[in-house]
Amino acid sequence: MFVKILLWVFQCLLLLGGGLLLSHCQSTTKPGAQAQGALLAQVQTYKLYARQVQEIMPAGLPPADSTQWVERYTNQWVRNRLIMLKAQKMGNLDEAEIEQKVQNYREELIAHEFEKQYLRDKLKENLRPQEIETYYQQNPENFRLKEDLVGFIFLRIPASSPDQNLLPAWIASNKSEDAQKLKEYCAKFAKSFQIAPQEWTPTNKAIRRAGLNPSEALMVYLQVGQLLVQTQADQVVYWQVKQLKKVGELAPLAYVAPAIRELLLNQRKVKLIQELEEETYKEAQKKQLFKIFVHEKPSYRPSPLAGLLGSSAHLCPGGHYFG
Repeated sequence: MFVKILLWVFQCLLLLGGGLLLSHCQSTTKPGAQAQGALLAQVQTYKLYARQVQEIMPAGLPPADSTQWVERYTNQWVRNRLIMLKAQKMGNLDEAEIEQKVQNYREELIAHEFEKQYLRDKLKENLRPQEIETYYQQNPENFRLKEDLVGFIFLRIPASSPDQNLLPAWIASNKSEDAQKLKEYCAKFAKSFQIAPQEWTPTNKAIRRAGLNPSEALMVYLQVGQLLVQTQADQVVYWQVKQLKKVGELAPLAYVAPAIRELLLNQRKVKLIQELEEETYKEAQKKQLFKIFVHEKPSYRPSPLAGLLGSSAHLCPGGHYFG
């Protein structure tokens, strides 16, 4: 009940923009917590305030959903703190190891967020279609099909639909005016349809999409240009394959272009990060901002840490130290 009352306060604070109500809530809190807003939960010395939750709550939630979100978050926060306290009290934990892991994670997170920001700034220029096509042409063996593809037309209509005698001609036609007539007919009568034969779809997915009878032999459905009409209870399915690509053939560029684009973008990202690291390293090396301690290899097999022990070293150019 206490949490729900505070959630109501928090919801009001969201609705009013946090101004007047926040000031009112602050008047009932201790001075040290005024900037945090209403107190939502407390586990021993750990406290969760409305302001903390407001900063991480997804934007655009309606009031009812925001209340539920805050309630779930608050309850989970309490559970997490209780488990942590129990672990500290009863667990045989290596505090130094945990602190080291936290520090490592923090450093990795900072570096990761910086790299994301760096990539956003550097990747504003989109890939040109020519780059995608060039990669496609230079690496044809990477794009051999592992499944059949079809470009097809299908529509599922009630058996009582009018003017069905016109459909075969519209489906077979390559004229834009007939395609428009077919589109208008489907919009008016079809239960489901796909009339974009220039788009490639894996064969099995296309057949499932159309709801064709799976007991028929697959090749029945893959005759290019052949119209198949299948009656199913009180509905009729019209199906025609306009184009077909078989396993082992080169995939159409339009079909693999999204994957190529993703691959090229990832290559750009890797290159940019490598350049960032190298540039940062050389700049720091020039300013002698770091030192690396490396010792001569001993004649015996050392432990992994043996090379880091000892004190004799002398300075080398670029800020490196060698024993």
